[in-house]
Amino acid sequence: MSFLTIGVSISLLFSNTNSLTSESCTPFTDNYCFAQEEVDEDAIIASSSSSEDPDYLLDIYNHSFYFNYQLPRNFKYNELSLRQNVQVGDLVYERNQIGGIGHIGIVESVSTPSVYGSFIRTIEAVSGKVQYCFVDDNRFVEKNMMILRPVNLSNYVDDALYFARQQIGKPYYFDLTNARTSIDNPTWYCSELVYASYLYAGLDISLGSSFQPNHCILPNEIYSSYNTIETWMTPKFLTYYITNKEVFDWKVKIYNLNPFDLDYVYFNNKMVFSSSANHWTNLNEIDDISLSEYGETGYYQEVTISENLACTHITGSFVYGNIRIITAADNIQLNSTPRMWFNYEWENTL
Repeated sequence: MSFLTIGVSISLLFSNTNSLTSESCTPFTDNYCFAQEEVDEDAIIASSSSSEDPDYLLDIYNHSFYFNYQLPRNFKYNELSLRQNVQVGDLVYERNQIGGIGHIGIVESVSTPSVYGSFIRTIEAVSGKVQYCFVDDNRFVEKNMMILRPVNLSNYVDDALYFARQQIGKPYYFDLTNARTSIDNPTWYCSELVYASYLYAGLDISLGSSFQPNHCILPNEIYSSYNTIETWMTPKFLTYYITNKEVFDWKVKIYNLNPFDLDYVYFNNKMVFSSSANHWTNLNEIDDISLSEYGETGYYQEVTISENLACTHITGSFVYGNIRIITAADNIQLNSTPRMWFNYEWENTL
């Protein structure tokens, strides 16, 4: 069994590029991270799709008759700002998928009509073939998704979508040894399809010089490309800065980056293990503060978080609608921004 150690990082405010390292999530320009996983290549090969049992497939419906669309489930757009932020040609990236590599597709329409109203439609190689799917708040939260935007999108989107539409109905096949790019390719896997679509349009969204042509291209490699940019939506995550340490107590500034006040920002006043920090579980020392909107007096506060045996993470969150927005962090050092990990959880499932 072979493994790849993937470290993925993004910049939140200070850079529009992503970086990837071979050993850990140690970014070149920042400490904002979304994933650090061991990728099990055997598990990838054993799967017939890079996304398991999705409930967002549309291919069984006749896409020529939009108003007769009977969706697999009702979609939801009242929690996040998806329809206000997503553009045609954006990439939808699921982080909670097989082997830590994620799953990726391309946005084909942001206003496809249906009996339930308009929805965001995508083209994805998933569940056995290339097909139409949809993205809504439920999928975004449950799959811990991000929206990636290829640079200079308007220059490439038309040709990329032309390529992707020609692949509808072709079988899914994961080829670990190659990333094929011909428009006549008979089979596709998710990231190969997205990569080939934009390469056809003239944009390389791989890792560039570090991409190995005789190897597959993975979704998190497209995420880490310098030619894709994370699109930040409302609500934005909390961020931290470590200001001081007094014996076993860390002094941590918590920042609100949102254009609205947060009446209740929760944090655990003792360090915890990574799983508890990332999923807001098994926390027994929760305090709360209030923060003003970003840029106003009081948009950050300093709190005290104590060391706790072998625990390595701090964690904080707030509730937006029915979603808990979580920021966990490790690599706690004086006068620095820690390495941060972002997650969503439905509040009614906690």
